[in-house]
Amino acid sequence: MKNINKKGITPVIAVVLLMMMTVAAAGAAYFWIVGVQSSIQTDTENFIGQVLESQEFEILDTVCDYNSTDPTNSSIRVIVYNSGKTAFENADTRIFLLNSTTGVTNQSVQVDSTTLEKQKTMEIIGYGFTMSASSEWTVKLSIGGTTKEKGCVTDSS
Repeated sequence: MKNINKKGITPVIAVVLLMMMTVAAAGAAYFWIVGVQSSIQTDTENFIGQVLESQEFEILDTVCDYNSTDPTNSSIRVIVYNSGKTAFENADTRIFLLNSTTGVTNQSVQVDSTTLEKQKTMEIIGYGFTMSASSEWTVKLSIGGTTKEKGCVTDSS
């Protein structure tokens, strides 16, 4: 009878090999997930940048209409030009009035939703502001999350 001496790997070496394969698999999965996440983040940032570029407007003029009979019911007219690549469709529109001396936002008025065609000009009017005669203001206009500002002076009448 032949004596067959079978040798194999010991249980300790087997456990070490299994642990090394597990660590290698976890490392590979980590680097794959980081790569996918980075790609998605870059694509999202580029898309948001394109959307924000496409929705741009310029404030051409502001008129602070001081109401001498009822200063709490003064109005602001803002002439806006859509310089972006797309239209603002039913955009959330708000006018903020800041005191230029103190810099404090003391008033804001929600305006009806604005639809502003691309490469077009429109007038937006906000009512119910409290102003004083011969004062300087900063008007901030927010359309669809994009905000611009321009100075405005009330007349003395």
